[in-house]
Amino acid sequence: MYCFAIPTAIGFHARPLGWNVMFGFDIEKLLVIAVVALVVIGPKDLPGALGRLGRTLAGLRRMVNEYRGQFDEMIKDTEFEDVRREFHAVRSDLRQTASSLTQGIQQVPAPPRTASASSSGETAADAATPAPGR
Repeated sequence: MYCFAIPTAIGFHARPLGWNVMFGFDIEKLLVIAVVALVVIGPKDLPGALGRLGRTLAGLRRMVNEYRGQFDEMIKDTEFEDVRREFHAVRSDLRQTASSLTQGIQQVPAPPRTASASSSGETAADAATPAPGR
């Protein structure tokens, strides 16, 4: 197990990793808090006080999770709106590009007559009308 050093009045004290509980409280500090709570509240009322504390913390945790869920939902809605706006902008750009391409294609001149039609003496109108029996 890895260790880390804690500065003390005498020097550094090595402690295994994982002993540091949340908010920088280690085991000694938690024991001091427990002894003070036992003296101040008393052994008879301590279980009820700890139960109320647990219920209060559970309620706070539920409230925080509810607000976090609402916040995440709001962010997802905002991101969805941004994506929707971007999609509509790209769609309008594509429509404009398609219409300009269509106009450009319509403005392209017709291809010149082929050599076989001009050598046989046919005109463009004659080549376009089908011969009887075809």
